[in-house]
Amino acid sequence: MAAPPAPRRGRHRVRVRVLRLPLRRRTHPAPARHGREAQRPRGRDPDHHPARRDPRRHAGNPARLRRPVHADDALRRTRLGGHHTRPPRPPVAQQGPPDELTDRPFRRPIRPTPPTLPAVRQRILLGPLLILVLVGLFWLDEFLAETTAPAFLRPLLFGLTEFPRGSVLFPAGVLLGLMATRELAAMLRANGLGVSTRFMSLSCVLGLVASCLVPVTTDPIQAVAMVATAAVVVLVGAMVAHSRNKTVEGVLAAACGALLAFVYLGLMFGFFLAIRREYSAWTVLWILLVTKSCDIGAYFTGKSIGRHKLIEWLSPGKTWEGLAGGVVFAAIVGAVGAMILSRAVEPSLQWYHGIFAGVLFALTGQFGDLLASLFKRDAGVKDASKTLPGYGGILDLIDSPLLVGPVAFWWLYFTIGI
Repeated sequence: MAAPPAPRRGRHRVRVRVLRLPLRRRTHPAPARHGREAQRPRGRDPDHHPARRDPRRHAGNPARLRRPVHADDALRRTRLGGHHTRPPRPPVAQQGPPDELTDRPFRRPIRPTPPTLPAVRQRILLGPLLILVLVGLFWLDEFLAETTAPAFLRPLLFGLTEFPRGSVLFPAGVLLGLMATRELAAMLRANGLGVSTRFMSLSCVLGLVASCLVPVTTDPIQAVAMVATAAVVVLVGAMVAHSRNKTVEGVLAAACGALLAFVYLGLMFGFFLAIRREYSAWTVLWILLVTKSCDIGAYFTGKSIGRHKLIEWLSPGKTWEGLAGGVVFAAIVGAVGAMILSRAVEPSLQWYHGIFAGVLFALTGQFGDLLASLFKRDAGVKDASKTLPGYGGILDLIDSPLLVGPVAFWWLYFTIGI
């Protein structure tokens, strides 16, 4: 009988089934415990994890390390009677330094974010408070301008017997300018420009002083020379201050940042101090209220019936309907304020002047708001900061009055006169 042919290699495969059985952990009888060890509850040893016994075995996997491993664990076991005692976990505030093995900071507990009010409610709650503070500052400035200065303060006033106009508004303007300068410097640094916050703040204050001290009724050549000299000091000072570290990289950005703070936050904001020097404090307050009333009217009108975007790529929240509502509301506030001022401090100011000023200041303020949006969009932020809930930062609050200041000064100069 012939033998069966041998199977060809490669055509038949042998399948081997591996039977996987559950492995049971070896258990040993628990030894008797005495003394301090007997007080410990029975259960899994906290040092059972291999990464806790030998952290170098799992150094490449930081997630396996649940706590910082101390180098003197063996010494701790020896001193504490042979068993391991887990060291106390430090408080949350002291968990900053990273672990030596994983080079990662300790995991902090996730704290829930506190609930915040909607932006509309925040504006409604904070807006009247800001208006009251503003009215109080202007009332105090007007009151001090009509008050005789005490004898011990006259040396500080350069021998003046009365407080000069703007004694309260000038410090308030300096404070707002410094806060806005910090926000502007932060946006410039977010763009990779190495600017100095200190020198930009100094440039802003110098611009405010130049606007306040430039005499209008004297020789105009002298006034222009004073402002030009201040600008030269800012430019040269920024370059010298930046090059003191023996580096030339970023000197152009430092000079441009200082000039931006000098002109944008110094000279333009200082026009309100120049108006206060020639007119009543209530006139300056009227200009500010007319300007901000356009923002208020545009905000609520746009939220209600806004459909068509004004400039979507620059400011998606602004609409044409909101702009129209803001201009109308500013014209109404301007007319009412002009009638009140004509009976109190400015007899030559009429109600139709208020309507024209309301439209002019509203359009100028909205354009100034768009200019500030250019800085913020370039820096990739929506608001300059979170100083004022619902409004953003100080720069978001004064962006529209910054451009209105020069326009209002020359409008008053040609309408009412000095």
